[in-house]
Amino acid sequence: SSSGSSSDSSSGSSSAAASSSSTGVYQPHPPFTRLDAGRFHVLALDVRGQLWSIGSGQSGQTGRGQQACGTSSTYAPVLGLPAAEVDPVESFSCGGRHSVACTRSGQLYSWGCNMFGQLGNGGFGSSLVADPIRSLRLTGAENPRNVGSRGSASTAAGAVQSGGDCELFAVAAGLGHSVAASRSERALYCWGDGRRGQLGTNSVSLSPVPRRLPVEFAERGASVRAVSAGHYFSLVLDDHGHVYSFGSNEFGQLGHGEDVAQAGWTRVRFPASVYIEQICAGASHAHAIDADGRLWSWGLNTDSQCGIIGSDSNSTIHQENIPFPQQVMIDHCENNRVVAVAAGTSHSMAILMNRLR
Repeated sequence: SSSGSSSDSSSGSSSAAASSSSTGVYQPHPPFTRLDAGRFHVLALDVRGQLWSIGSGQSGQTGRGQQACGTSSTYAPVLGLPAAEVDPVESFSCGGRHSVACTRSGQLYSWGCNMFGQLGNGGFGSSLVADPIRSLRLTGAENPRNVGSRGSASTAAGAVQSGGDCELFAVAAGLGHSVAASRSERALYCWGDGRRGQLGTNSVSLSPVPRRLPVEFAERGASVRAVSAGHYFSLVLDDHGHVYSFGSNEFGQLGHGEDVAQAGWTRVRFPASVYIEQICAGASHAHAIDADGRLWSWGLNTDSQCGIIGSDSNSTIHQENIPFPQQVMIDHCENNRVVAVAAGTSHSMAILMNRLR
């Protein structure tokens, strides 16, 4: 989905599975450990930290260069990223028609469609390979963040310079915007389409360069734990188990119980005793997993993508919009806990594990 966070998953891939590069030469790939899906493409991370892609590259979202702008049914490495043994990818996300990734050193890369400035490179031209977002990088030729960068470290007008201690660790891509989290600065960096408030700033416009967004958590000293992005909204999880949202709220996807959009931070309305450990944004709905392994959902539910039916336990009629989180009741799973969840546009999936394990 264009939901942002890459999800842990066992792909079942064998090291003998074949893949093709942009030149059409088939090559084996190591087993994959994580996957994420956009509208027409998929990214997969292997055990070494190398990122691979498959699907449509019409807008450059597969990152394979000029020779692979069509649709591919085989995996190939994303071009432009540093070698995995030098600076492996640790976080990545598929947007609608763009992709973003963050390496272990904290360098951000982006590629694909840039119609709304969602690549964060200061312009609006698409990129067919992964390019570093130069306004968010460490300085110094010996730093692994500079591996793969070309030319000088010029900063686009209005861009933020990290100053060397940004410590970016998580990224999320929406339909036309992107979000990254900084560990040391207790801040977010947001760029791209902000016309519905999904960048979390008071300005509802396009931003082709990352903008620093200080956290607005209720608890003093709380830090960002995870980020996720839907089509036109964003979610942030802090390390106190609370979720915050901003952006479009047409279908209740901000989860605060009202139907108004919100450019600033709003806390998602969970019961007071609930401690959230994972978040996942779909196109216009969202999920969260709490510390007890319960699944919560809210937002658009026209195709039952939230997994919520009517308030009558015997009803099979789904509610169209869920304005605040409700627990998803999974039949015949009393002894299981939800350990992972993924969301698309009109469907969702979850992985359960037996509580006795």
